[in-house]
Amino acid sequence: MNMHKNNSLITNRAGVMVAALGGLTEGLMNLTANWGERAERRRVADQLSALSDRELADIGLSRGDIPSVTIWGSPSSDIANQRPF
Repeated sequence: MNMHKNNSLITNRAGVMVAALGGLTEGLMNLTANWGERAERRRVADQLSALSDRELADIGLSRGDIPSVTIWGSPSSDIANQRPF
């Protein structure tokens, strides 16, 4: 009977370890994905920042819109006009 308890305890610990490793793996994958998204946003912000004010106006943006475009994908004026529901 004692051997059965030991096997059960080992199985439970192994399950916990597998779950922890799965969570760690998922966390690392999310971190990698977020890192890539941040790099892409930074690239877009750099490209938009390199444009002149006239070029930004031609595409309907101002320099102040760059952060909201790179974070939300829309100028802040569009975001302010959106209804939450």
